[in-house]
Amino acid sequence: MAAKYFAQVYLSPVPAGQQPTFLSLWLYHNYGISFSLFENYSQLTPAMPLLGIAVLMFLCVKSKMIRSTLGTVFLLAGAAGNLICRLMYGYVVDWIYVGGYINLADIWLCIGSLMIFHSALQKK
Repeated sequence: MAAKYFAQVYLSPVPAGQQPTFLSLWLYHNYGISFSLFENYSQLTPAMPLLGIAVLMFLCVKSKMIRSTLGTVFLLAGAAGNLICRLMYGYVVDWIYVGGYINLADIWLCIGSLMIFHSALQKK
């Protein structure tokens, strides 16, 4: 949340008509879910993280493998960070542009997903 606070205070939005460069820092208010998906479905956006957090907490308790548990913790951290931001502001503060706007919580979501996927592959 500290990174999102500093983004709100110190970054400005991309000026109208200007395209951001790859890997640049700009303020963006994301009304969708991760990676700006479903921005036009505002009724889904508060429910999705809540459902995701409930499922992740269940998985974290039931997990037997440390890599899977750590991946679930990353997923929980990312989902909680974006949910808190959404509840505070009504949108998620994204500030890293990499072809689309993301924030650290989105990165944690990706890392957690990859860890769980890798853990699932190791079980086979």
